[in-house]
Amino acid sequence: MTALGVAAGPSLGSVLVDAGGWRWAFLVNLPVALVAGALAHRSLTESAVGGPLPDVAGIGLITAAVASMALGITQGSEGGWGWADPRTMAAFVVAVALVPVIIHRSRTRAVPALDLALFSNRTVPLANAAALVFGIAFFGMLLCNVLFLRHVWGYSTLAAGLAITPGPLIVAALSRYTGRLSQRIGYRTVLLIGAGFYLAGLLAFVALVDTTPAFLATWLLPSVLIALGVAFTMPVLSAAAVAGLPQDRFAAGGAVNQTARQIGAVLGVAVLIAIVGDGSTATLGDFRVSWLVSAAAVIVSGAISSFLPGRVKAPSPVASLAVLH
Repeated sequence: MTALGVAAGPSLGSVLVDAGGWRWAFLVNLPVALVAGALAHRSLTESAVGGPLPDVAGIGLITAAVASMALGITQGSEGGWGWADPRTMAAFVVAVALVPVIIHRSRTRAVPALDLALFSNRTVPLANAAALVFGIAFFGMLLCNVLFLRHVWGYSTLAAGLAITPGPLIVAALSRYTGRLSQRIGYRTVLLIGAGFYLAGLLAFVALVDTTPAFLATWLLPSVLIALGVAFTMPVLSAAAVAGLPQDRFAAGGAVNQTARQIGAVLGVAVLIAIVGDGSTATLGDFRVSWLVSAAAVIVSGAISSFLPGRVKAPSPVASLAVLH
């Protein structure tokens, strides 16, 4: 379902941007949120019963840490403040200084923003670390490709949106099957296959794509390879992140995984902007550097995934609660 959303987003977004400017792309969230809220109210049964509120201050601290890191990466590049600027260094210092504060609050609050008890299962931190690094590779590459199509090949906003749509459609078609495959042959094997496909796609972009527009000849094959990599990686990492947890902790485990992926997205986009800026003055070499940075992130994600167990059997609820609490 996420892949279908990613597939529809660029196409719908490009139509809206063409029709009314970039601000219109944000308006699509309003009707989607209203419909989702109404359906959730009608269809879902609330499982939480009372209890203290989540640690809102802790959520704010995590947000501030990630934002400070992204600010330092973005402003440190050419056209920003510069790496030696006190403001850039202050942004990095703030990000690092907040980490022990976040960990302390997570240990001492009744409902922490980051539930450290989840990480007592070895699979959880490994899967989330791999998801974070893969998020850097994926979201950096996604924006990189849009900027390349717009500013190097001269595609319109609509054409660029349509050009990146086939990949997510492939992911949507395959995700269910790769999830089932991971249950048969293990998470580690499937994730390593996915990293291989993704790496091959990025290297194909570097080797094949140049300044001459040639969608079928040079763009489609790398896009398909990357789509295969995503299909073998994203849904399997999501499953691995909650494997071994009791069912009543799936929501918390899934939330941590989504957070890790989104942190990766923030950092991936920040690194991309540090390399190519808004894309309008970037060269082919700049975009190739960005693809290679994504390739390096995929290698790291695959290396982390290699330490995951082949298969994980969820413990019984009683035994799991004893471990977690």
